[in-house]
Amino acid sequence: MFSLHALVGSLVQNGFQSQFLSPYQTYQWIGSPVLGYLAAGILIGPYGLSIIRHVHATKAIAEFGVVFLLFNIGLELSVERLSSMKKYVFGLGSAQVLATAAVVGLVAHYVCGLPGPAAIVIGNGLALSSTAVVLQGISSPTLWYTFTLINNTRLVWPA
Repeated sequence: MFSLHALVGSLVQNGFQSQFLSPYQTYQWIGSPVLGYLAAGILIGPYGLSIIRHVHATKAIAEFGVVFLLFNIGLELSVERLSSMKKYVFGLGSAQVLATAAVVGLVAHYVCGLPGPAAIVIGNGLALSSTAVVLQGISSPTLWYTFTLINNTRLVWPA
């Protein structure tokens, strides 16, 4: 079993790096702190450096993280903004999720040698987690301007 003291000690010991330094570093390198949080979670998790080994004990904390992510998505997307982008959200968003799930699932199956059901679960899981990365990119004013400029240019000069 595990002790609560060891779990809290592990979380406090590695909390500073995973909460502050990794997102700041990835913001400096890539421009998205969400990628920093994902990288920190992979790094300190049981399949990375195994700093946090008790997956069942941290499951409740992880569920709060998902709730906060969905809350953040809800704050970023107003009803007016969502209705103005419905063609892109439902059309291109669905295509992005399906394409990412297919590519990641095929790589997991053929390259990593995972069985079919496990590859499907991993592909779908990573495709849905890519929503956080795409939303962070779109919420950036520079990328949003570029996205709008590209789409307006396509309206003028159809490809």
